[in-house]
This record gives sequence, structure tokens and C-alpha cells, in this order.
Amino acid sequence: MHLLDPLERDYGFLSSIFEKIYQKNAIAFLGAGASVTNNQYLSKQIIDLYEGNISKNFGTDDVIKFVDILQATSGLSRGDFDQFVINQLSKLRPNEGHKTFVTIPWKKVITTNYDTLVEEASLDAIKEKETHYGLRVIRNKRQLEYQPNESEITYIKLNGCKTDISIYPLVFSTEDFKRKESFYKKVLSPFKSYTNEIIYISFGYSFSDPFAEKLLDKIASTDIRQKRTLYCVDPFINQNRLNYLENNNIFVIKMSFEDFFIAYKKWFVQT
Repeated sequence: MHLLDPLERDYGFLSSIFEKIYQKNAIAFLGAGASVTNNQYLSKQIIDLYEGNISKNFGTDDVIKFVDILQATSGLSRGDFDQFVINQLSKLRPNEGHKTFVTIPWKKVITTNYDTLVEEASLDAIKEKETHYGLRVIRNKRQLEYQPNESEITYIKLNGCKTDISIYPLVFSTEDFKRKESFYKKVLSPFKSYTNEIIYISFGYSFSDPFAEKLLDKIASTDIRQKRTLYCVDPFINQNRLNYLENNNIFVIKMSFEDFFIAYKKWFVQT
């Protein structure tokens, strides 16, 4: 069921999801909307800002197609675009949602984001003794061999990281996704072994966005959900897409990333 009024009419069901998370029976997927808190997703913002910077308009809000066009355009540099993205991401700071997110015993976290907000929030939480969980950040196939201990949460960055793009290049274009195909498969394939106790929950993805559609396609192609529900925390859901999402076993929780974790924190204190 979709939770379109989660803090009122649907609070009982929301509480059951909080319980799963608390019991370390939840895997989180983080998208761009978990990094920004206004009414636009990061890919659309980046396109608008960069087009203003280069005084061009490629006529698309699809960041994958945008970068494909950019790479084929004489006089433009993919490296310049990547550095522009890093500069924009460097302006972001962890919010209250991130501060709570890193104190939770997630079974695993998968992100397509390039920023370091979760890492920064985790270091702050450890420093302030607000959590005994640390992050084990995984950015490539080789690092997947590491086995985390009980006090570590595996945090997998599928699409590169701004910390060092020479080692962890940003994934935007069609060719970039092809290059990362084997990493995606290695990350997602173990999910088939999880029991039905485990739930999947996404934050910051709009499934009308091509980036989110890429992830959804990957999940579907590997059948990692095994008919399992994916809960999608999205405050800006298009009501006309609800039936389509339900047919794909995706159920919307109409909340922002930050509001979801403010509610979780209140639930945790009261439990």
C-alpha cells in the first residue's frame, strides 16, 4: 500500500517499517533527492546550472542524454563538467536526516550519489558519541572483498565519488554505465540470498527520472527483489504514476528524506 498520509492515517504501517529498520532488516538505496532539500532533484539542477555556465541548451532534462550530447559537442570538456559537479556538491552540508541516518543499523546501504554527506555525518556522529556504528565505504569491485564487522555498515557507492575522480570516476553517460556493468552485477547479485525478513527502501529517487529508472531496471534484471516490495520515500510523487509503481511492487511513502528520519527519531525515543 502507498503511504500518502504517513504521519496521520498511515502511521501504524510507517511504524512497522521503522521497526524493520531498527532490527537491521532494511537495505537503503540513496539517490540525489537525499542530498538536496528543495523541490528539484540534483540532476535537473546540475543541467540548468551548467547550461547557464556554457550558454548552451541541449533540450533535455535527462542527465544521461545530456552528458552523451556534451561529450559529442566540439569545444566542451567532460572533465570540466565533472569538476563543475564536484564544485556544486561541495556546497552541500549534512542535514538532520543524514545525522539520524548514520546512527541506524542498516543491513547495507547502496547509493548512486557522488557526494560525501553520509560519510561526513558518520564521522560527526562517531565524534559526538551518537553512534557505535561506522561506515565501510565501498567504491569498486576490489573493495567488495572486505567483510565488515558487527559495528560497521557497508556503504556502497555505485557511481563514483567526488573524493578522487581519477580513481572513482563519476558515472553519467551511457558509456559510463556500460563500464560499471560488472560492478553493478557484483553488488546486486548477493541480494538473491536474503530472506523475506529484509525490506528494501529508497530515498531521493523519483521513478520518473532516468537515473532512478536505471537503478530500477538493474534491480528488475537481476531479480534481486524476488517479488519483494520496494518502499520509495518521495515527497514529490506524481499521483498519476501510483498504479504503475504498484504494478512493479513499488510503494510510495510520501515524505522527504529529512522528515522521514525526524519521524524515525521521534518513534525511536517513544519506543
